[in-house]
Amino acid sequence: CPGSVHTEALGYGSVMTTTSDLHTKYRPDSFDRVVGHQAVITSLRNILLDRSSHAFLLHGPAGCGKTTIARIIAHEVGCSSHNLIEVDAATHTGIEAMRGVAESMLYQPFGVGDARVVIVDECHRLSAQAWASMLKAIEEPLDHAYWVLGTTEIHRVPKTIQTRCASYYVKPLDPDLIYDLLVEVAKKEKLEVSEDVLDLIATKSEGSPRQALVYLTVCGDCRDRKSAAQLLQAASVEGGGIGTLCRLLLKGGAVPWPRVTEIVRSMGDENPESLRIGIVNYVGAVLLNAKSEQVVVHCLKILDAFSEPMNQSERSAPLLLACGRALYGK
Repeated sequence: CPGSVHTEALGYGSVMTTTSDLHTKYRPDSFDRVVGHQAVITSLRNILLDRSSHAFLLHGPAGCGKTTIARIIAHEVGCSSHNLIEVDAATHTGIEAMRGVAESMLYQPFGVGDARVVIVDECHRLSAQAWASMLKAIEEPLDHAYWVLGTTEIHRVPKTIQTRCASYYVKPLDPDLIYDLLVEVAKKEKLEVSEDVLDLIATKSEGSPRQALVYLTVCGDCRDRKSAAQLLQAASVEGGGIGTLCRLLLKGGAVPWPRVTEIVRSMGDENPESLRIGIVNYVGAVLLNAKSEQVVVHCLKILDAFSEPMNQSERSAPLLLACGRALYGK
């Protein structure tokens, strides 16, 4: 697309980009705009109409719409942004955090709106004690209180919680639906992307509309399937910790160091050299599409920081050192 600048291979961050984060820009804000999931949407409409449930459990693969549907549920019950609490259970796993959330739900909503809603993402990461602290609040919710739990691993959610929630499987979308979405967005964004490329993206996104729009950002300048395939190969790290880490590095600016260490820890005992290669490939794909001198300089700084091979015996130390050099120039 003429004039577009890919800050990162997958369209995140804010380093001089004129290409929108398409997965954010086109995130549905009402049930009418949700692609697919019609049976789920119909059921939710009926439940929300008579308020027969105050607890919902959305499960399914990442990127298929769980958080989007959760936020729409919050909107439908009359929850304003001031009364919406979103919890990342991957970070806040303990009893104290969830007990504090449960206690906050005892209070009436303030400002605009007549409901309070808690969205707990990756809820399977909660500890047994945290689940126990939430049980009564979910089983006997106040009239103004709603809970929406999201997970990619429903088997790790206690049965005592599952049986107290209206449960929905948010499944991957059919490739044809993904393709139609890509055609619509490409047309609105005036992206000159071939049908071959759109078909490749629809296949590679594995039923995830979010991933499809992220990939469309990557391939916005591609005219042929081969070029798109090369970019998507580098972009395939998006779903894991490498992608999260790369987005932070490419974002630049005041990145909190505890967030960096949290991501590095989440990757466990993965070979640091493999991680380094993944980061280099990711940032290299960004550099390949860079149109701004500032983006080029930023990418080169990151590549320089990660230019040295990493020894597995040194565990996470070389990775942390490279992150520090890329972020702080040390």
